Amino acid sequence: MATTDHSDPHPGPPVEPRYLTIGDHVVEYPQPEEECAYDKPEDVHGYKEEESTYDKPEDVYKAPEEVSLAYKAKDLGECSRKPCQHGRCVNQDGGYKCNCRPGWTGQNCQQVKPCRAGWSGYKNHCYKLTTDAADWETANSRCKLHGANLASITSGDEANFINGIITGAPGGKWGAHLVWFGLHRKDGKFTHFTDGSEVSYTNWEPGEPNNNRHLHIFGRFQGQDCVGMYSKDGKVSGWFFQDKVRRGQWNDDQCYREYPFICKRPK
Repeated sequence: MATTDHSDPHPGPPVEPRYLTIGDHVVEYPQPEEECAYDKPEDVHGYKEEESTYDKPEDVYKAPEEVSLAYKAKDLGECSRKPCQHGRCVNQDGGYKCNCRPGWTGQNCQQVKPCRAGWSGYKNHCYKLTTDAADWETANSRCKLHGANLASITSGDEANFINGIITGAPGGKWGAHLVWFGLHRKDGKFTHFTDGSEVSYTNWEPGEPNNNRHLHIFGRFQGQDCVGMYSKDGKVSGWFFQDKVRRGQWNDDQCYREYPFICKRPK
């Protein structure tokens, strides 16, 4: 019966045994194991590299939707520290961005924006007194040349700040020490300032606004539709008496009268 030959058809040269002498004894030295022919782990069948956790998108190329949850959680957490001192924090890839409120600047909205030369700052706005007298409409137009409006006054604190700026302003051509600001009668009411803000604070002189109608130089009566504030304490002559007024109080007057004026613009 035929037998199956399992020998290597290409056995190659015989392997010579190696011997090792130990004292008076000679023993056969075992053959070394065959060296591994693989020089990279991925050459081995079944090898699988352990998955890595990437915490930065630039560590591995992936589509945005495949960025690891660990990274996204880290990114979303940037604004939890509330780094924006005077603004709104917006998360961005790899960090955050602060959208600063008006009047603030810096990476974390921590610096007050300065006003340009000749202007005075209060919170988010800059103010400037112009002592060259003008009628109300002309005054507002001149403010707009500087990106401003005749000033709105929205609180007692803001009024006190403006009072400090207008103190000592010269009187107008009619002798009254009024300074135009951004309040104008519309549809018979004083409801909004020229910058669009609502009237929530007032400081009228007692008895004002009275809308006294005076005869204009062109022969027609005009109401008092524009508002100024007194720049000094004193007495104001009326028809039959003198009114005692205080600096900062408001009075309605004819818009054609020429007075100094104060402008206001965002920082």
